[in-house]
Parts: sequence; structure tokens; C-alpha cells
Amino acid sequence: MKKEKHKSVFKGYGKALTVGLKETKDAGAYIPPFHVICGLFLSKLGILVDTVVIKNTPYLFNRYDSVIFSIFSCDHLLHSYGFKGLLTSLKNLDKNLGYIINNKKLKDKLNIFIFSDHGNSVLKGKFEIQKVLKENGYHLTRYLNEKKDVALVSNLLNYAFLYTKDNPENILKIFSKYHQIGVVAYKNKKDNSVIISNINGRAKIFKDNEKICYKTENGDPLEYKNYFKEENFTDIRLTKDEWIEKTLDSRFPYAVVRLYEVFENKNCGDIAISFDNGYCPNFSFTFNGRLKFTSKWPTFLYNHGGLERDQILSFLIANGEHIKSKKLKFAKLEDLYSIFKNYFEDIR
Repeated sequence: MKKEKHKSVFKGYGKALTVGLKETKDAGAYIPPFHVICGLFLSKLGILVDTVVIKNTPYLFNRYDSVIFSIFSCDHLLHSYGFKGLLTSLKNLDKNLGYIINNKKLKDKLNIFIFSDHGNSVLKGKFEIQKVLKENGYHLTRYLNEKKDVALVSNLLNYAFLYTKDNPENILKIFSKYHQIGVVAYKNKKDNSVIISNINGRAKIFKDNEKICYKTENGDPLEYKNYFKEENFTDIRLTKDEWIEKTLDSRFPYAVVRLYEVFENKNCGDIAISFDNGYCPNFSFTFNGRLKFTSKWPTFLYNHGGLERDQILSFLIANGEHIKSKKLKFAKLEDLYSIFKNYFEDIR
């Protein structure tokens, strides 16, 4: 399969420079005591690089038409040091931006975009997904040979995928009774629907032409009842944008669309698990096709990746001479690319 070449949104807009420490790729930054040694060093180095680059921006603009600068990863700081660590970095950024804004040479050139690609929630503890599977007779493995074999895919964020030869309904019933589980789901290949469940009930998600439907079978797993007082709540059919607008303030915004679309990916697991706010899976190590050990480390202070509001809502604010005033009620993350593209088209 030929790898598609990535095309930058900045291509065709003169000479551009991309600079900055995006984030550490060192897993040791999250493992005690290395998360203290590596993390503190890298965080301070990141702030130093931020300051040096920002204060030299006037000279960079003498050589480049655009400067694309990534500050040190806010994501890493929240994971490792919580809000206190994040505030330290943001205060430094605010101070440095003030330096640029007050610079007469840059003031008329400056257009600022600040956005986040996801939210975060405080992590309360780990959910021992491996232990639950073993207690119910399943074998954690890398290769699926037997009916009770399960392959677990997790990156320690607030979600996980399971692959199995067993009927996924059996596993859904096991996990739906735990309060640490936000939503557990699988695709029913017979009618191309997605079955979801948790302690609040069970529902079916399916597509009807251009609309995605949420049909409750028992209770209300996504807790949408109060947001659909005028509609036939047991069978709701809406477009993607309508789902955003109607569920934006709910516990699970846009979850119907996200759950349906995740199973459109051919590499998606047989079962998808979104953990409740505050929980994520334990780390596990599999060798030679069998689970060898689990560990509560690495761990985070804050986490994301689940379907709940705190973890998925983000923001975009922009200001500058060439930026037209506009207020959007909502936008999907993928809309950012068209927003940026339109902006650059206007000033080209």
C-alpha cells in the first residue's frame, strides 16, 4: 500500500519555519522516579526554548514569511504535573506573547490562534480490565486462536479496544455493570448497527440515509432524555450537526456519531470501551502471546480520550489585524483545517 504524502496547510504561502518542542516521546517521563527527573528537565527545557524562540521572532520574520511555533506540550504537563504544571507553562507563554505584542515591528503582522484538540479530566484511579477478563474465563493474548482469547489494545488513555473470537455480546454484558465504565460498545454485523451499554441501560445506533439514529432498548445509556423533551425520545434520528447542537451540554456530546463512526474503521476492535471520568486501564505487558504482568505505573494526574464532555470539548480563539470577526456556536475538530485554510486564502 502506497503511503500518502502529507500536504501541509502552509504549502504555497512563502517560506515557512516550524519550530518548538512539541512533546517528549520518552515513555520514561511518565514512570516514577523518571517522570520527576526527565519530566522536570524537559518541561524546563521546553519553557527555555519557548522563551528563546519567541523573543527572537522579530529576527525570524526577516527571513521567513510564516513562523509556525509549537510551545512545549500542555498535554504532557497536565498528564504529569496537573493543572499547576500547566499554569506555569501558560503564564510563561502569556508573558512572552506580551513581549511580541508590544514589539512595534511585529504588532501589525501578528495574528494569534489559540486552540486545543481535546479536554481533560482528573484521574481518580485505574480499572483492572485484565483482572475482570481473567475472572470471567478469558485469556489475554496477542494472537486469537481460541474462543476465549482476547487481545487488549490500550495506550493508557481513557479508552481501550478488545479483539476476540467470542460473541462480543458476552463481553459487553460483563463490563456494562461496572460504574467505572462510561460506555461499552460493539458492532452488530447482522444489521450494521452499534450496540452500546452501561449501568444506565442499553441502546442501538444505526444509520438511516444521512441521519444517525439512537434507539433505546432499555434505560438511557447516554443520558439524553432531558435534551429531547419534544422528540420521540426512544427513537431519535438526526444529522451530524444536529447531534452536536442537541447534545453539546450533555454528559456525552456527539457520542452517537463518534460511536457509529469508530466502527467504520476496518481496524477497529470488536469491542470499544470508553472509561468513566477519572478512570483508565492498567498497563499490561504481553510476551510470546501471553499476558506476563500488569502494573499501576505509568500513571497520570489528568487524562483524556473518553466520550465524556470534560474530555472532548475544546476551544478556538483568534485575534489579529487580518482576522475577520466571527462567532461559531460549535465546530468539529476537523473543521479547524478549513478555518485555517480560509484565513490564509484571505491574506494570500
